[in-house]
Amino acid sequence: MDAAREEFAEHGFKGARIERIAEDARANKQLIYRYFGDKDGLHEAVLEEMVAVWSTEQTALPDDTTSAGASDARTWARLSVWEMLAAGEGPAPGSDVLRGSILRRVEEVRREQREGLVDESLDPEMVLLLRAALAALPWVAPHLVEAATERHPFHDPEIRRRLRDFGAHLTAPSRLGDTP
Repeated sequence: MDAAREEFAEHGFKGARIERIAEDARANKQLIYRYFGDKDGLHEAVLEEMVAVWSTEQTALPDDTTSAGASDARTWARLSVWEMLAAGEGPAPGSDVLRGSILRRVEEVRREQREGLVDESLDPEMVLLLRAALAALPWVAPHLVEAATERHPFHDPEIRRRLRDFGAHLTAPSRLGDTP
């Protein structure tokens, strides 16, 4: 699955090739087809795996860029961008897989609102989208982060921490006089 995940993240669904996946995985191409059926089946399995990982973790930025979490964040961001580009205005490939996970995450935000951790006046769906956008920003648009902060987010965990803290501040219940 690692080779497939990297291939789809690097080339998108349309550009991904089973031959390269088989070569990188040192696997027989015919076995991949037998197990997954076709490229669509393999792609869906990759998305399901990524959503399963994302569903069990907080939307966060790993502090160690060499960790598996950082690698997954970069891969997730690249896969997400490819999905968006492929979909245009229609549904993205694998959107059914993602929808259930998103709904669970929105419910988590609602729970945080009930517990007083997130401002109850905020739309929980928008809170989730803000968190996801801030978490993905260093991996999707590192050049923008570097231009704004003069620091590269891949090499500076402080930038990623500041983005996390800023998102928490934006969604926290209002406290007069607080600034990030």
